[in-house]
Amino acid sequence: MAMDFLSSTLNSSYEDNDGVNERIEIWYNDLLSNIQNITYANMRKWIVIVSKLGLKDDKLNKCGQSIVKEFECFMEDLVKQAMESQNTLIDKITDLLKKSEILCKQLAMKMPEYGKTNMGLFDEELSLKVAVNKLEDQVQKRLQKVEALNEEYECTCKQLNIENCNKLNETPLPSLKEINEFNSLKLHSLKSLLNKRENQYKELRKNIIHTINELKIKSPLLEDEDLLLDHVNFIYSEENMLKVDNFLKTLNDKKQNIKIEIDALKLSIIKLWNMLGDAYVDTKLDLNNYSQYNYDTIEILQNEIKKCKQIKMDNLKIFINRLRKDLVDLWDKCKISENERSKFEYIQHTTLTEELLELHEIEIRKMQNYYEENSHIFELFNTWENLWTKMVDLEKKAKAPNRYRNRGGQLLREEKERNSLSKKIPKIEDSLLDLVAKYKTINKKEFLYMGYSIQCTIQNFKEKYENEKKMELSVKKQLRDLPGTPSKGISIDMGKLTPIKVSNLTVLKQHPGTPSPTKRKMQSPLTIIKKNRVNDIS
Repeated sequence: MAMDFLSSTLNSSYEDNDGVNERIEIWYNDLLSNIQNITYANMRKWIVIVSKLGLKDDKLNKCGQSIVKEFECFMEDLVKQAMESQNTLIDKITDLLKKSEILCKQLAMKMPEYGKTNMGLFDEELSLKVAVNKLEDQVQKRLQKVEALNEEYECTCKQLNIENCNKLNETPLPSLKEINEFNSLKLHSLKSLLNKRENQYKELRKNIIHTINELKIKSPLLEDEDLLLDHVNFIYSEENMLKVDNFLKTLNDKKQNIKIEIDALKLSIIKLWNMLGDAYVDTKLDLNNYSQYNYDTIEILQNEIKKCKQIKMDNLKIFINRLRKDLVDLWDKCKISENERSKFEYIQHTTLTEELLELHEIEIRKMQNYYEENSHIFELFNTWENLWTKMVDLEKKAKAPNRYRNRGGQLLREEKERNSLSKKIPKIEDSLLDLVAKYKTINKKEFLYMGYSIQCTIQNFKEKYENEKKMELSVKKQLRDLPGTPSKGISIDMGKLTPIKVSNLTVLKQHPGTPSPTKRKMQSPLTIIKKNRVNDIS
């Protein structure tokens, strides 16, 4: 529209009165009247002078022609100057229109419709200048906004190590809507992610530094540890965040391992102290003063262990003998047979070396582990053995000639206790057999008690009791057959006459139980237990 207006202005003839507005028309008439008056006055003066000169007609004609020509040239120059001014304005207006078009494209807006008011070229130029200045100001402000957002976005991407950042276009400039969406959605989301990772890193870094100082770590654990802890230049990429998180996990694992190691070192020191006894003449470390779990503590404890081991090496004979005694105690505790003990031939070696000491320590640890892993079996068997012994004692009391002299309900209490034991003992035997069966399944071998299976050991106890009863009956019979021996009131303690060690027990052929003579016609609880268990014992 503005270019159409300009074309119409240029194509209109300056001679066309229709192209002159009323204001210019009045000014033109006044100017023309003044020019006419001036021309008339001066020409009258000129003609008076010329008439006095008495010029001939040909001279007068030449003068008149010269004057007309000069006037015509003057007027042509006047029009030419006006035309040059008009063309200059047109060029300026054209440049302004082109600039306006470029600026509107940058702003992604429609070109304004210039020239609708039919203003003069000077006014049109001035109006265009104002419009273009406004457009330039808008472009500059929007460009600064875009550049600032792009710079912030690019910096955020760099801190997050995100490549191929899709920034705002600078040509053409994005609309205000696009700028607001970019700022509120894309940039805000990225900044929120950065802020979240910064807070996470801050907490992780604080915990890492605290743990490093707590553990007294003196040298870097990772090649890029300095980069990971440089909070000024740290790149908050997903990979780096994972590295920092894993670094803290590694430190926490190391902290736990250090705790385990220090506790183990303290136990080793205590064992060494106990082993060394009087051989350790220096003042011992107060282990309570080394409650911090760090590398300094490890170093101190390791030095103490080295010192103790050196003392141990200097007193090999004492400590090997001490270890041999401890090993024998463990063998007794674990009910190891002589045959099994003889397999550890190093207990007889007389050449004392560090290797011999270590072999004894290994065997002791092996037996300690064996007892700890199977302590439930040993404890349950001890319970069975105690109850069995108690049952045997009650049986002997039940056969004593003077048992009916007791008063105060003692006989009734003993009877109840025997009945209770007769129920408990089989249950414990069942539990024992289940435990040793599981042991055999897991370890692929029999659980041995002094070289015999639990089944055989229990059977031996029972056959020993049956044999003692038979021996007692046989002795009583022989005593009764002696001249002068009373036929009643004989009481014999077979345990005192024929003591038998458990370690020397052998599997005897099973004999049917012989009931002891009592005034009550009843079987003893032990006989009942034996009959109930005969099918379970192999």
